[in-house]
Amino acid sequence: MKKFIRFQFTINDKNYFFLKESLVELPLGTQYSPNGQELYFGVVTKFKFNEKDNIFLTCILNDHNYNKKRDEVPVEFIIEMMKNAGWELLPEEPDGLDV
Repeated sequence: MKKFIRFQFTINDKNYFFLKESLVELPLGTQYSPNGQELYFGVVTKFKFNEKDNIFLTCILNDHNYNKKRDEVPVEFIIEMMKNAGWELLPEEPDGLDV
């Protein structure tokens, strides 16, 4: 069974979604750094099985970003950081991954 992490963050009322296969299962409430560094953290807030029995975890970005407010961090910087860490930027919220 494949496991995926969907990482979501919101800047200026716009949502961004990234997807990456996960080698480990993260329990709800787990703090998770999408790029392996301590710049951004998400918290696993929910998970769902889809029709193919994949597990999708949702991480919501919180405010752990070196004392900067989230909206002050350039979106392009976060997108580039995520892509460099192997994440796929989704064009919109994927169907069937929400509860």
